Amino acid sequence: MTLPHSHLVGAPWRRTAAVGAAGMMVLGIVAPTLLLPALLVLSGFLAGAVGLVVARRARGIDRNAWTLLGIGQFANGIGNLSFLGGQHFVVATSWTITAVFNIGTLVTVMGMFAFVAPSGDRRRLAAFAADSVMVCGCAFVVIWTWRLTDYIGAANQQGTVLGAMAVLGLVLDAMGLALTPAIIRSRPPGARGALWMAVFALVIAAVGDLDQALTAIRLPEELAPLGWLMSSSLLLVGATLVQGTAERVPRKPLRGPLDFTSAAILATTLTLLLGGRTLDGVARLTLLALTVLIVGRHMVVYSSNRRLRRELQYQAFHDRLTGLPNRSQFERELAGALDAASTATVLFGDLDGFKEINDTYGHAAGDAVLVAIGRRLHTAVGPAVRVFRLGGDEFTALLPAAMDRDQVAELTRVAQRAVAQPIQYRERSLAVTLSAGLSWRGEGSAEAVMMQADLSLHAAKRLGRNRFLFYHDELRHLASRRYNAEGKLGAAIAAGELQLAYQPIRGNPLVPATAAPEPLQRFEALLRWPDEQGGSVLPPNDVVELVEALGRTRELTRWAVATVFDQLRAWRLGGLEAEVALNLTAAQLRSVQLLDLVRLHSHRTGIDVDRLIAEITESEVAGDDDITAMLRQLQDAGIRVSLDDFGTGYSNFTTVIALPIDDLKLDQTFLSGPQLQGRRRRVMAAVVHLAHDVGLTVTVEGIETREQYRLAVELGADRLQGFLLGRPAPAESFLDRISSPQSPAGHPPVQPTAGP
Repeated sequence: MTLPHSHLVGAPWRRTAAVGAAGMMVLGIVAPTLLLPALLVLSGFLAGAVGLVVARRARGIDRNAWTLLGIGQFANGIGNLSFLGGQHFVVATSWTITAVFNIGTLVTVMGMFAFVAPSGDRRRLAAFAADSVMVCGCAFVVIWTWRLTDYIGAANQQGTVLGAMAVLGLVLDAMGLALTPAIIRSRPPGARGALWMAVFALVIAAVGDLDQALTAIRLPEELAPLGWLMSSSLLLVGATLVQGTAERVPRKPLRGPLDFTSAAILATTLTLLLGGRTLDGVARLTLLALTVLIVGRHMVVYSSNRRLRRELQYQAFHDRLTGLPNRSQFERELAGALDAASTATVLFGDLDGFKEINDTYGHAAGDAVLVAIGRRLHTAVGPAVRVFRLGGDEFTALLPAAMDRDQVAELTRVAQRAVAQPIQYRERSLAVTLSAGLSWRGEGSAEAVMMQADLSLHAAKRLGRNRFLFYHDELRHLASRRYNAEGKLGAAIAAGELQLAYQPIRGNPLVPATAAPEPLQRFEALLRWPDEQGGSVLPPNDVVELVEALGRTRELTRWAVATVFDQLRAWRLGGLEAEVALNLTAAQLRSVQLLDLVRLHSHRTGIDVDRLIAEITESEVAGDDDITAMLRQLQDAGIRVSLDDFGTGYSNFTTVIALPIDDLKLDQTFLSGPQLQGRRRRVMAAVVHLAHDVGLTVTVEGIETREQYRLAVELGADRLQGFLLGRPAPAESFLDRISSPQSPAGHPPVQPTAGP
């Protein structure tokens, strides 16, 4: 935010300073012999005092600079005291007085230098100093060659020290002139008018000193002190124009140390060539030193430019936060891999739960997570795999072409395990997981391969957290269907084309509380959008995502709750007592007052509220205090809560049992893989045992084989769900199955076998 500027000196004082400066100039011109010495002293002290007052109040400019300018003017005022006794203006007869003037000039030049000198970079500061020395050297050669030695000789008649002081004064004036282009270019906010006055004062003071040196040749002696008077008057007015802000405004960086260097060298060369002057030993030595300095300076510039090009190239192709190669570098390397082998294998992933960390703990925590994940991925995948950060929480990896599908899958699991480890940040433990899409030996353009990985990633994320999928052609068809469905979904909701299918959840025949005959049949309601051919327009998760994207979540939630209660009443009238688990997302819970909605339809249909089970995934509720509070309200009203997909995230069991839940629904990953014995069996048995110890029931989903069914039964899961036990079907079909057996059709009753 840009803050308004305000003058540090009030308007009356600004007017007074302007009138006073103009009055002193007029008086100095009208009566130079009588009034000029006193006016020089007065103007120096006034300019110094105002400079120090401004330095004390300044906020938006460099306070030290104005302090030095004020001190420099005080020193000049002290030096001007020597003229009150009638001292001749041409050459001071005391080296101490000359030293005071030189100190004033030096401090003033230092003040101007403070405005423009680069800060925090020694190389730039050294370059700035070298350029300043070169400009001063050029000015000195011109001054020396043009036979201004008459002035120096006159001073030498008073002593060698005084002659040296005279030379030093000319060098300091040259330094001040060298700074003026840089001062004009810097233009610090709030001080532009003041600095223009200061620049004019510096130039006029230098011209006045030069005029004093020329006085020994041909110019009137009053011109030099008039120049000094004008310089102090301009600084007096300039100091009153300084503006400040409530905060310190950063100084505008200098683009180059002194672009005036080349111009000064060129001007010196032309002056010497066109002036026809003969160079003496001092001038020649100075020019030789300048030549060496110029060559060295250009070598430094060349080296700096090479380093800068390397830095710019690195920044162009690397992520500033993590140090990993960025999107541009990834695109280059992917295109190169495709040119070399015609195929490429790409892993494209993003972080589950990263947005929640950013929203909860701030972007600093998010940045810390990204840095840690970048290091972990780089370490986990090994030197043969290149890891890139595309932006946000998106990472990619370019895998060697020789890796087969199983190796790619295993490498992805390694990356996911590395990412899932907790990250310590300011005494907090933060956790994210990695969802990934894989294009294995993808062909075509770099854009086509990346699109394959992107489609796979989105499909993996729809399955839950910490999943990965390989690309296959069906994903492209699904994406096309999803795109076409976006324009039709609104009409489908309005026309009532969405349906709920119901999948049975069976009781465990070895658990008395849920063994047949059950007083209640349990079903899970699954969203369907049927097409004209009897299939589905989109998978259920895609339909929910589209509904949320269209902003019709509230409408979908109201329809789903009303439909479930209507179906429960229809089943009761047909002789089937049932309860239904309804999948809900965090967005759905936020879209309506769910408890009020359930009570409304309970009263309307005569079905108790406890016949509805709110089912929500672990990823939706983890770390969300608002959702946790909503679920607790439902639980207090008698509505049971089931935590779906347990095991796909990385919440520890202590965190899970603290949630307001009644049932733990184990994800089918507990049953996946060729080995159902050994470690996997013991882990599942431990989870079931711990859940029962804290009063939770356990449902195992994804049962598709008899072996999986037997394992879930023997380990004591309370309820079982999967295609083996029943596929999702229309609600009417279950009225004919009221007396169906609890064990899968075609299978004998399950008998207990040896323990784990």
